[in-house]
Amino acid sequence: MSTLKIDTDLPTVVYCHTGHRASLSWFVLHEILGNEKAILYDG
Repeated sequence: MSTLKIDTDLPTVVYCHTGHRASLSWFVLHEILGNEKAILYDG
C-alpha cells in the first residue's frame, strides 16, 4: 500500500471511451506503483 492509500494488491480496471485518457491512470498504477493486476479497458 502506498502513502496515498492505494491498495496495489487488488485488481483495478481503468476505462474510458477509447482508452486514451485511461492509459495514463493505467501507466501510473501498473508501471510506477507496481500493480500487476491493473487492466485497461477501452469501453
